[in-house]
Amino acid sequence: MIGRDEWIDAAARAMSQGGVEEVRVEALARTLGVTKGSFYWHFDDRPALLGALLARWEAAARSALDAAAAPIRPEQRIASLFRQLAQPTGGLTDAEIRAWARRERGVAERVAEMERQRIVFLKEQLAEMGASAMDAHRRAEAGYLAAVAWLERASRTPWMKSDYGSFVQEVFRLLLNVPVAGGGSGVATA
Repeated sequence: MIGRDEWIDAAARAMSQGGVEEVRVEALARTLGVTKGSFYWHFDDRPALLGALLARWEAAARSALDAAAAPIRPEQRIASLFRQLAQPTGGLTDAEIRAWARRERGVAERVAEMERQRIVFLKEQLAEMGASAMDAHRRAEAGYLAAVAWLERASRTPWMKSDYGSFVQEVFRLLLNVPVAGGGSGVATA
């Protein structure tokens, strides 16, 4: 018997191939080689499956944020978060989740909350490195938005994916240009 996780996996694959519209019970059942009855053993309806898919993304995104907090130095934590943004979370990329969020308010609210947590995380790291509260806020917002925009564009422009590392290094350099003791400014290195 196909389990709940296999249905969610299949939904994530379908969504990554064509958006949330591709997550259809009958098509997923055909792909999995089972009847729709198997689906209804695990889910009440399609919205329940989509809710489980979103919950999986949220849990994986929280775990990734927790993992980014593990390194000792704040600049290492920032680098870890930026690396993780480029990886699928719970079987889906953030670009796919954001495309879904543009169509459904409830999804948009949950994505906005995860983004808020990520930006707060970046602000905390920058503040720990000596940035003022206002400067940390501006840099966290700018760095996060730059990474998100790059990844969204890369989802439509495949050649860009290979250059994300170079892009992140430049954003990272700009982001970590925090004030140093004595009033000057300097570039912190990872």
